[in-house]
Amino acid sequence: MLDYKSIVAQDFIKGEGIEIGALHSPYPVLPGTKVKYVDRLSVEELRKQYTELDKYILVNVDIVDDGELLETIPDCSQDFVIESHFLEHARNPINAIRNGLRVLKEDGFFVLVIPDKNYNIELLRTVTKFDHLLDDENEPSETRDFSHYKDFALYFCNIFNSDERERLALELVEKKYSVHFHCWTQFEMLEMFSNLRTDLKFPFELELFARNVGAVFDGAEIVVVLRKTTLLDQVEKLKEFSEKVGTLSAPVNEITALRTTLANAFFSSTKLGAAKQQILMAMENDPENPGLYIEICKIFLNSYSFEAAEEWIKKAKSKFPTLEEIQKLEDELKRKLC
Repeated sequence: MLDYKSIVAQDFIKGEGIEIGALHSPYPVLPGTKVKYVDRLSVEELRKQYTELDKYILVNVDIVDDGELLETIPDCSQDFVIESHFLEHARNPINAIRNGLRVLKEDGFFVLVIPDKNYNIELLRTVTKFDHLLDDENEPSETRDFSHYKDFALYFCNIFNSDERERLALELVEKKYSVHFHCWTQFEMLEMFSNLRTDLKFPFELELFARNVGAVFDGAEIVVVLRKTTLLDQVEKLKEFSEKVGTLSAPVNEITALRTTLANAFFSSTKLGAAKQQILMAMENDPENPGLYIEICKIFLNSYSFEAAEEWIKKAKSKFPTLEEIQKLEDELKRKLC
């Protein structure tokens, strides 16, 4: 059986990053990986709140911060973000994912491990639909949150008397105890990530979505890996500019700049064909721009497509014979051919 958590540690968790809410069960990472642990309380305060964890060793909390907000973490600063069995504790999961992506570098990885309610004691609990998450995002409600505390009293503490359940829920609220505010099956999880990308335009690609069937959880958790990318934002901007092109109202220089940025983003993601296409489309709209010739020559040179690079360098020299940058590219091509 495949242990996807180990696979993810090997393939996606590298460099320096953070894990949110690890408590006594930090995500296993490879030697040399630098992880800072984020929690809403210090270790001493966590000990007071979670007395049931007295027999366990808790990770040292490096950063005290709200894991949903990450207000102390700079934008675009982390190679990876890990949330293992954290998202279900978030009052506003949409904002938690938004901020996890915010602090990631471009092409950084967001690793989430989420329990599947069909494999644990929440089996009979009502699943969280995406509309519910939108309500939590747009119209936060203490009444709705309190209902989740009562769910916890019922499904986790087996309190069936409604008055006793209400009493325990009030105690948990007073204590600010972290409960499962939400629960999903794999289908609702897929719906959530699909809607975040297509409807809310969150900047990520779904790299992995798999049920973990290791010996400990036996299928009870889903492992998800998101890769942060701004390509979606750039494509949306390109669509807007394309509409302007139809009405002849788009500034040529802005379209050229956007297509060049998009080409470089495609190239960095090893999508050579898409990168070349963006430059050629920009040339159609801006044929006298020497920078576009330089860009396409660089793309071919850096991808070791030397015949194509030679062809475009000749075209560029013919069109812009005095341009020093083209001569430098030709010299670079000669060095690489030696």
